[in-house]
Amino acid sequence: MRIGSLLENGSITVPFRTLTSELACEVLAKARLRFTPEQVRVERREERWVVHLPANRLAWFAASEEGRRRLAVERRVLQLLQDRCTFMAPRVLVEGIDDDFDVRAMVPGVSNPWRMFAQLHGNAELAGQVAGRRGGRLDSG
Repeated sequence: MRIGSLLENGSITVPFRTLTSELACEVLAKARLRFTPEQVRVERREERWVVHLPANRLAWFAASEEGRRRLAVERRVLQLLQDRCTFMAPRVLVEGIDDDFDVRAMVPGVSNPWRMFAQLHGNAELAGQVAGRRGGRLDSG
């Protein structure tokens, strides 16, 4: 689902150089996604904002022009993964028409990349096994 520009009344400026829970909820409401500020958590990440939403979803907002480019590239990569691979990947559910933001469904389950890094860091054999399995999945699409 793509929604139109959010600049219609001039009250919201994009990219989102600052983003509060209230502003995130206001923008998401224009995409017919209703949340209260207490239901979301906002974090800054590499020229973007990630907003943790209920129901295993994330909203990503551009914090700069570079952030817009990153979001556009990520959406393209996620679409290619969805089209060509058999493993699950995040899916884009809603995207702003100006590449200002998108909402994604996360892959179900629990992920702890730091724990995995710690386990693999001291065990070259296990690291090789995991890398081999992951590479095989990319080739199997």
